[in-house]
Amino acid sequence: AYEYYKLAKRFLNEYLLPFAMLLLIVEPTIITQSILMGYDILMIYFFLLALNSLLQKKKILYPLALTLLCLSSMRGIMLGISLFVIDIILNFIFEKKINFKISNYLSAFAAVLIWAIYHQQKTGWFFFSPERENTHEALISAHMMFRQFIYILWKITDLGRVALWIVFVFLSSCFYKKQNVIEFKTVVVIILIPLITLICFMIPLSNPIGHKYFIVTFLTLNIGVCYLLQQLKTKITQVSILIFLCLIMVFGNCWVYPQRYGNAWDSSLKIIPYFKLKNEMDSFIKTENISEKEIGSQFPLIADNRYSYLENTSYQYSDWQKDSFIHFKYILLSNVINTNSPEQFEKIKSEWILIKELKSGQVDIVLYKKPK
Repeated sequence: AYEYYKLAKRFLNEYLLPFAMLLLIVEPTIITQSILMGYDILMIYFFLLALNSLLQKKKILYPLALTLLCLSSMRGIMLGISLFVIDIILNFIFEKKINFKISNYLSAFAAVLIWAIYHQQKTGWFFFSPERENTHEALISAHMMFRQFIYILWKITDLGRVALWIVFVFLSSCFYKKQNVIEFKTVVVIILIPLITLICFMIPLSNPIGHKYFIVTFLTLNIGVCYLLQQLKTKITQVSILIFLCLIMVFGNCWVYPQRYGNAWDSSLKIIPYFKLKNEMDSFIKTENISEKEIGSQFPLIADNRYSYLENTSYQYSDWQKDSFIHFKYILLSNVINTNSPEQFEKIKSEWILIKELKSGQVDIVLYKKPK
């Protein structure tokens, strides 16, 4: 939050700065990932730290933050590349020439290279496991790339953010000639370059796209919208639009699509009842003396309780994607499972025997038994 505050303070006046912080608080993905303690939060911190250091021309902190960002995850490397591009563009904007220090990037490059070599020696592969190269990291056709692009557009405008994009694009078109040109271009660059970089890396691969992949864009978009609202003459108009945007974002947590299209369960607060329901279902299954090995399910229900609930002993349902669901005596379903095979779900619901159903909020978990 502090690095976000520093970035917002760079572009916003004292009146709109609190509203930028309010947009941070109601941003569905960042608040949900914070509650879930997702590792993306650490990556976002390193990105904002590096971006602020770049804008402030801190010669020591920027290479350090960039190195930590690139070592955080594969998306961290992608965002590191986007910072490299931002550095080139901003130097061109400010100095009218491409003038930047390549030494700022040597530590990050060296760290990633050393880690990749070490990782390959220990595992036999560099960045993508052979299993994922045949599934999530497989190259896709041009037709599927187009579908992936449309899917990304949906993700970055989902959960109420479509209103933010509309305001940003409309105000940009209205005021771009009247604003501080350099400052306005800087805002646009820090919003769009990370987004474009992520899209370029993600479109060619079959990996399912998640909302949390674009948290960086969501945060900089918040600041960009507030920056453009500063150009409006009346504070009442500014506040009215910001309140409307905050309400849209809050209600965005409740948006649910048909299960075949997937929902932002790990990126919106509607996931919260899941954990209580999962505990209740675990208790019921144990009370009925049903072995967890007899139960097939899918992610996230197949996560081991040692890691998801920090329990001392292992308790984990079987992944039916590794072994057809017809081989299990019981099947555990939930609408939090973003399935790519809805036909199987419908077959289970219509033909198997319902044993136990739990519901809370927008979440349900249901246990079925195989018919004789």
